[in-house]
Amino acid sequence: MSFKSIGSKITLIIITTFLLFSLSISYNIYALINSNNALEEYKLMADHVNSFSQAEFNFFQATISLKDYTNSFEEQKASEFLSYIESVKNNLVDLSTYNLEELQSNLTSYESLFNKLVTLNQGKNNLIDEFLNHGSELENNINGFIELSQKVGGSSSLPIYSQRILQYKNTIIDLSTQYFSSLSEGDKNNVIKEFENLNLQLSTLGYSIINQELNDAFSELTDIVASFKNTFNQIVTAIESQEPIIGQMEQARV
Repeated sequence: MSFKSIGSKITLIIITTFLLFSLSISYNIYALINSNNALEEYKLMADHVNSFSQAEFNFFQATISLKDYTNSFEEQKASEFLSYIESVKNNLVDLSTYNLEELQSNLTSYESLFNKLVTLNQGKNNLIDEFLNHGSELENNINGFIELSQKVGGSSSLPIYSQRILQYKNTIIDLSTQYFSSLSEGDKNNVIKEFENLNLQLSTLGYSIINQELNDAFSELTDIVASFKNTFNQIVTAIESQEPIIGQMEQARV
């Protein structure tokens, strides 16, 4: 075997070894890059899982706050609900690489329903204040009517009928307060029944009036009673308007 042939073989071996070594280095570099990419992907996935978990936790806390709010309608509970919803939104920002349009849309609708619930409750509370004011106004006018009937020498039955109206008014206030707390159909019907009794007694009082001055005062009483009853009806409407919204929110939570 010639030195030239041996030299060629050695050269070929060296070149082959160099190529294999280069390929090995290239593969290791490629594997390292892929490994780093996989690590980054894993870290990103872990962050997403954590964000999902936080969003789920905050949404669960929001549903608890919703339940507390619908039980007490306290402003603090409303603030807690909105705070948890805001936290869920922040959690979803971290998940921007996912298609979350539907989830974000549902969350916006959920928050919108709650804001509507709060608005209805604020309106209901204003109506309750108005209702109680009508009750006080009715009591003052009844007392004024009694004094007037005694002054003009009306029928002796007028003060008796007037006192009964006052008693019905007090019963209505007591029963309505119970209804505003329980929101039960039975308590609502009890209030309506007392309004029927009050109107019946008011009619009896009207039949006993023969003096024009007393008749004018009676007309004013009638208007106050009508406003008293109308405001109660508005409160009932507000309360019953809240129930479907609460049901929608319960369904949306599922």
